[in-house]
Amino acid sequence: MKNIVELKNVKKSYDGSIIIKDLSLTLEEGEIGCLLGPSGCGKTTILRAIAGFEEISAGTITINGAVASAADTLTPPDKRQIGVVFQDYALFPHLDVYRNIAFGLHKTKKAEQDAEIHNLLEVVGLTEVANKYPHELSGGQQQRVALARALAPRPNLLLMDEPFSNLDITLREKLSVEVRDILKKYGTSAIMVTHNQHEAFAMGDKTGVIYEGDLLQWDTAYNLYHRPVNQLVADFVGEGVLLPGQVVDDKKVETGLGLLEGDFHYPCKNSCPANVLIRPEDVVHDDNSPVKAEIIKKNFRGPSILYTLRLNSGDEVLSLVPSHHNHRIGKKIGIVHEVENLILFEA
Repeated sequence: MKNIVELKNVKKSYDGSIIIKDLSLTLEEGEIGCLLGPSGCGKTTILRAIAGFEEISAGTITINGAVASAADTLTPPDKRQIGVVFQDYALFPHLDVYRNIAFGLHKTKKAEQDAEIHNLLEVVGLTEVANKYPHELSGGQQQRVALARALAPRPNLLLMDEPFSNLDITLREKLSVEVRDILKKYGTSAIMVTHNQHEAFAMGDKTGVIYEGDLLQWDTAYNLYHRPVNQLVADFVGEGVLLPGQVVDDKKVETGLGLLEGDFHYPCKNSCPANVLIRPEDVVHDDNSPVKAEIIKKNFRGPSILYTLRLNSGDEVLSLVPSHHNHRIGKKIGIVHEVENLILFEA
């Protein structure tokens, strides 16, 4: 597989403030990448730099084998063969769905244009509303129109800036899966910016966690969750706590949950402090367990309840429990640990 886009040691500064710090990543042809991070972390600036809307201060951005951006180079956005889906969709209000999609195909012969638009309408499920105007559509339908319009010219790369942020949570999750299926059907490489990790995990083949302009980890969703490279990634991705512990030997750590055993990477292997990442699924409710923990908070989530528990050691952990186990705050419940993946960070 060839790289469709490569960022190498990219930096961006505004008035002396560093926005992007020495950032490098690659996306292979046909892959979907997501840039995940809190507001103001620089992820949209990265997207705009790839699109050609922003110059970079140092490094290179290579698209489809050609350098598009460098300190002394800036290929215009319309020469990069990139499609963009904006946060507000940017649909033309005076054009119906059909003509909105046709906008990017004005240089195509009429017969080919019609065939492509009808195909896209079918793919995005909008055939029956082809003659309606944007104000007559739901938010989800408008999002699909924006996607179809961006895909119509068959770009080498599609960029999406928070494309689901204006939709309700249920529709976001549904559309993120649908959009991924559409992109895979077209074989379109894409990069999406989001602050929502559920969207990133549903969409991306690879996800990059961005913090203060720095790419902390560019990896699969599984590795971000189960093998975070540092404490910042562990804190941002998923839920969990860092439980104080003491390394006993190269496979054992003593904690408030008890003795945890497994493989781990840590600079010290004998009698030294460590913080152990404990996810909610690592702590299992078991009425028959002699080990008890006090419920100090509860968060009802429909099929499950997220309990915050205080251990006998005074440490706190999270536990995700089926919601028919509905216990009051202050009650002590039995727990067992099922920590299969030991992740340690320096205390």
